[in-house]
Amino acid sequence: MKPALFIAAVIVSLGTASSVLAACDDPAGPNVNWSNCDLTEANLGGANLFGANLTGANLYGANLNGANLTWANLTGADLMGADLTGAVLTGATWTDGRTCASGSVRWCD
Repeated sequence: MKPALFIAAVIVSLGTASSVLAACDDPAGPNVNWSNCDLTEANLGGANLFGANLTGANLYGANLNGANLTWANLTGADLMGADLTGAVLTGATWTDGRTCASGSVRWCD
């Protein structure tokens, strides 16, 4: 690889890495990208996470009580000990890849 191309590739990869890490600090909101983020014991009660990307996120012990997870992607997320009481899961992609039925609350039906 030519030196100029190598330097350009390194700069692009560094820019990409920092933007991926920055997403974990983004505030809760519709379509937030928290894929692979560590959200252990996060307080997300009542949060509007409509369409959020939570693929591979660590939500161990998180408070998702009453959160709107409609159309959110939870594939591979760790929900062990998470409080999903009242969480709306209509159309969400569950941890195992299933699509939650319309009207799913707390559990993916």
